[in-house]
This record gives sequence, C-alpha cells and structure tokens, in this order.
Amino acid sequence: MSTSIHGSIEYRHTYSPIVFTFADVNVGVSMSNIFGRLGAKHHNEARTAVPVRGWPKNGQGDLDCGSGFRTQAAALVVRGSEEAGVDFDENGHCREVDGLVITEEAAEKWLASKHFSNPVEWLDADWRSNFRYISDPDIHSVNWITADELSVVIEKTSKELRTPDGREGGFLGGYHAVVAAMRALEQSPSVEASSVRFIYGFDN
Repeated sequence: MSTSIHGSIEYRHTYSPIVFTFADVNVGVSMSNIFGRLGAKHHNEARTAVPVRGWPKNGQGDLDCGSGFRTQAAALVVRGSEEAGVDFDENGHCREVDGLVITEEAAEKWLASKHFSNPVEWLDADWRSNFRYISDPDIHSVNWITADELSVVIEKTSKELRTPDGREGGFLGGYHAVVAAMRALEQSPSVEASSVRFIYGFDN
C-alpha cells in the first residue's frame, strides 16, 4: 500500500492568536526521496532535512493548529457522550463534517492498543471542558516547517530527480505551489509572517 502525505498551509493574523487554515493540500503519493527528507518513517528518514518539531502546541501544552489539519490527523474525544449530541457507533466512533469524533472509552482503547503501527497520544495537556484531542493512529510523522525549510527540501530532491535532458522530475510541482502560497501569505501586511507554516503527516 502506498504512503500519502496529508498537509495544510496555516497562518495567524497579526491581530489574532487563532491559527487559520489557508488550504489543505495533496502534494504526492509514495515519493521516498522527498518523504524521507520530510521525516516520514520507513522512507529513509535518516536523510531528514528539516527540524523535527512534531505537533504544534501552545504554552499550556495543548494542540495549536488549524481546523484543516486537525480534521485530517486527529480525533475529537468527548467526555460524557450522552450530553454530546452525537450518535456513536458500537466502537464509540462518529464521522462528522469536521472529522472523527470518539468517546473517552474509545480513546482509552486506542491508547492501550498494541495493534497500531503508529503511536497514539493525547494532543492536549488536559480536558478542555468536556473535550480533548487525540492523534489518529492512521497518521504518523506529524511535523511542521517554514517556506524556507520546504524550499531546501525541494532543492535537494530536485537535484536527485533530474531527467536525462536536465529537467526537474519527481512530480515536485505541488510542493513549489505550496511554497509560493506560503510566500504570498508571508508578504501580506495582515499576516504574522513568522506564523506561516506547512503542517503535514503521512498515512500507512
């Protein structure tokens, strides 16, 4: 089964602490050259060319990312499912428009399971009222990087994947587009330039 990358471009406005999702992006499947440089396990991650930061957290140790990637790579855990107004299946799961919602009991089973190939962790330091986020066991190697860091990865990968006539190979066009969008956000007067990032993870 091939590995896919899931990612989002995120940023903050200068007047708000909220992390916004500019776009969810799909930039490639099973590209060991670039996946390894981005830190994906089982893709020669020894060649990782970016800082490994993991999930972004705030000063309180709680998950601090936009709704786009959170929907792709985390589950919302609710405590007191009777009051949640959600219809859970027999496994304590419910697929909502905003992503996977599970019960506290289902989350504890995830944490205790020995069958997942990817570790599961709480993404919030404690409960926020009656909810808390947990990582999705189908997603691994979550990280976030800047436009400059992604540009370095693209450059190194491009040098390896030249076609015989010298053109860039490797289906890197989507990554160039991500960098271009990030650069545009960095130049916006209403955006905190240092907040612009590409957050991503891999399935399988």
